[in-house]
Amino acid sequence: MLHKREAFSRFTTHPTLSEHVLNVETVLGCLSERLETKTEQEGVSVTGVQEVIEEVVRQWPSDRLQITPVLKFEYIEEAESEEFFIPYIWTLIFSQSTLYWDTSRITLR
Repeated sequence: MLHKREAFSRFTTHPTLSEHVLNVETVLGCLSERLETKTEQEGVSVTGVQEVIEEVVRQWPSDRLQITPVLKFEYIEEAESEEFFIPYIWTLIFSQSTLYWDTSRITLR
């Protein structure tokens, strides 16, 4: 997330997401500052990054984040949604299952 911070910038003007993005930006800004300081002082490794994140999380003052409304999403089923879900579910089963599948005998219709 630190390397792709700009991905959040397009949501800063979104009416529902702007407060949440501001909180994410606040946390990422604090992490960036701490990581830059640590890098300048002693360099940083993957373990060092993890230590900085854990340190920031433990010391984070709860009043620095804005209280945001709970996001609610609603699923609206499309007509003939099985055209998406059946191949998708079979793809998951095929890729994640520990069962052997003979790929030469699989046909999707």
